[in-house]
Amino acid sequence: MTNVTSWFVDQLALPASSPKRVFSMGGSDYSSRVTRWPSVKRVAQGLQPRDVTLQLANHDGHFNFFYNLQYTIVKSATLQIGFTHVSSGDELITIYSGRLKNVKYSRETLILRLQDKFSELGTKKVGQSDVPVSLTSQIPTDIAWTLLTCYGELSNVASTNNIDINYAEFLELAAVYSGDSILCAAQYEGMAVNKALNNLAEYTDAAIWDKGDGKISFARFGEISSLDAVYQASQYTDIVPKIDDIHLINRQHVYGDYDVTSKFWKINVLDESSSSVNSYGLHENIMKFEDIWYVNSDSALNMAQRKVLIFSDPPRDIKLDMPLMGVYRDISETVRITNDFLAITSVAGFRVTEKTIFMEKGEVDFRLTNAAALESFALDVNFLDEFSAFGNQIADTLAISSAGGGYVADDVLEVSGGTSSVVAKILVEAVSTGAITSASMYAGGNYTALPSNPVGVTSQTAEFNLTWKTGGDPRLL
Repeated sequence: MTNVTSWFVDQLALPASSPKRVFSMGGSDYSSRVTRWPSVKRVAQGLQPRDVTLQLANHDGHFNFFYNLQYTIVKSATLQIGFTHVSSGDELITIYSGRLKNVKYSRETLILRLQDKFSELGTKKVGQSDVPVSLTSQIPTDIAWTLLTCYGELSNVASTNNIDINYAEFLELAAVYSGDSILCAAQYEGMAVNKALNNLAEYTDAAIWDKGDGKISFARFGEISSLDAVYQASQYTDIVPKIDDIHLINRQHVYGDYDVTSKFWKINVLDESSSSVNSYGLHENIMKFEDIWYVNSDSALNMAQRKVLIFSDPPRDIKLDMPLMGVYRDISETVRITNDFLAITSVAGFRVTEKTIFMEKGEVDFRLTNAAALESFALDVNFLDEFSAFGNQIADTLAISSAGGGYVADDVLEVSGGTSSVVAKILVEAVSTGAITSASMYAGGNYTALPSNPVGVTSQTAEFNLTWKTGGDPRLL
């Protein structure tokens, strides 16, 4: 999430808020000359070039210097949006940064095309066919760092002062790979840097993208949080849900330990959900690359199991249109939605997989999925790593035994008692003067010894009678 003040968030929530739009180029502010503001789109699909086009007024010939001095065309540019505080001045967030790619004159209008600075990763190569670059037995983030710095020529400063890479996010991702002992090898024979990064992201289930602030971002898609934003029907203008089996996977093959000489994969593991196959038919997926591969079967099997676990049921996808209220929300975050007509409650979280900011009309569109991870670019759901096997008892449904007091809607309560590696959690859906009137399971937990009904919770005095089932994923109820 982009860091903003509470005042900034309050301004976004005002029905009549009028955000300030800023376009700067070469250190000068040209906002007043913009006649049509662009749309800026971000997706969790790697570092593909993102171009935007602006129209600027040139009735007085101010921008004719581009034609007369054509070799000075390369200039840095940023697009920002925000508000002006009466005492502290502007608070702006950068939604696009890049450089001027080309200009075109149309009568009294100048049309600018901008391209982000990471577009050059598509023109830089790693290795050659006769002199390949080989990387052996490393965690995937080390490979990514080599691609970005040694061959992409981005900053290699190993601190938060890095101007090209979000180093804090990079370290968080590296810790996941290191903790899981995920090791890969790679060989590049002239592949473009951005293509190599995209393959790495897909093969290792990672999210690597340009957030718009001029730095490469890394995501670790974790557990749905009780602190996520909840958007009511009154806060968005349109909602379009979709359910299909395009991203359904119930048999996953993962190949590894590639022999570059014989062009043969020595590792071929698979995982399958028989219940999903019985319900939806066979939906098979194969992951194998000749430029990057896992060096051991454990890493490959971990990925196969993760894919099947997450995608054995068709993910629910939503297109959500809203005012600028969500402009500071980023790719990989989770939000909750309520809609009475579609019977969508705040129980389920949705992952932001695509975001488009329409600067001209002041709107934001989101693409969301309720899958805990994003096909091809979701990274290591952290709670998946808490289990080496399934089959213990998980909480399935509940009944309120004692309503307690002092609660508010959307409270998440932890269940007391029993023996567990992960504690079951209960979501408070509705209350009456602090007493719970409606609740549901938020997370099923993972129990080897069950707590006795009625179970208590760690917050206040409510009690519940839980029903239990064996097996399955205890966090994706």
